[in-house]
Amino acid sequence: MASIPLNYFKRVSVGATTTPTVIYTAPASRAGIILSAVASNITGSVHTITVGISANNTPGSYYDLLKDFSVPNGDAVNV
Repeated sequence: MASIPLNYFKRVSVGATTTPTVIYTAPASRAGIILSAVASNITGSVHTITVGISANNTPGSYYDLLKDFSVPNGDAVNV
């Protein structure tokens, strides 16, 4: 019998977009737990971010964790 690791940690980096972007999808028959999400602003001006989660990309299952949050230039936010 093959053993399945109990904990599998994954680091993902993506650039900011103006539309919702899927960053991680849990494998079939598995659950994903997000320990932390960090958004950093490396530009010279303030930017507004929204961070949310969705169950299986099902319409109506999107929930904002952080909405229209201003991140000052040169700063970061940990969600």
